[in-house]
Amino acid sequence: MGLLVEFQPDLIKIDMKLVRGVDSSPARRAVVTGIVGIAGELGLRCSQKASKPRRSSCS
Repeated sequence: MGLLVEFQPDLIKIDMKLVRGVDSSPARRAVVTGIVGIAGELGLRCSQKASKPRRSSCS
């Protein structure tokens, strides 16, 4: 988490392994929701790790 503040990236990629099954796993959903929330608060874009971003922004 400290690296997000230190390096200030434009984009956070969420590994597809974590995103897959998010609908059926409360733990995965909580982690992904937390990542998206942090990214949004920092003004970052986020996407799942794939050839095309699933989300262009976290809002």
